Amino acid sequence: MTSFNFDSFSIEAFKATLFNRGYQRSDRYIFNFPNEAPLGLTTALAENNMSLREFNEHMNRRTTKVSPPSQSLATNNVVTSGVDYENPYKLNFNGEFEFTFINDNEAALIQVFKSWIDTIFNKRTGSFEYRNDYISDITISATDTTGAIKHTYLVKEMYPKTYTISEFSSDTALQEVSVTMVYKYFDITFDPAASVDSPPQSGIDFPDFGGGTAFA
Repeated sequence: MTSFNFDSFSIEAFKATLFNRGYQRSDRYIFNFPNEAPLGLTTALAENNMSLREFNEHMNRRTTKVSPPSQSLATNNVVTSGVDYENPYKLNFNGEFEFTFINDNEAALIQVFKSWIDTIFNKRTGSFEYRNDYISDITISATDTTGAIKHTYLVKEMYPKTYTISEFSSDTALQEVSVTMVYKYFDITFDPAASVDSPPQSGIDFPDFGGGTAFA
């Protein structure tokens, strides 16, 4: 009988692998829209008197949770006279990811996403606009405790699908907004230059749209 070496589960072995390959904290990330926004987002920002830099700053600091994009293989079940097996037939990139941010007291950020969605469908003509006019790229960068970027998800051809606002309640809590984005595909890069420089994590001590601090 083959014996198993339980020393592989020792705390020293565990610490060694963390030292060799490092680790990623879930609260260290940068969430950024591109420096050159698509027409849909540019129009939405203009309608709400907001610059892309201001939008990026508030979204990055207010975002409390981001679900990174995922990838999968579609398979068919192949039934044979022997052993059945799954056969891949399609690579799936087209999917969704969601992020959640703290609402501001004037709902200015919600208005941007509402305007962006409104630019996708033309209510006057009853038709959808050209895809290239409303899709955008986005970067989700993972950082270490110093703020240095370690790897980045480059999400391509993305646009907002839905947004949901948490309910009003007698309980004292910060209102949150969840946005679901649709994307076509994504890459993972280890090149820090591929990401946009921005504050590395969410914060609470920054100017609000209405003046003062965000949670005043």
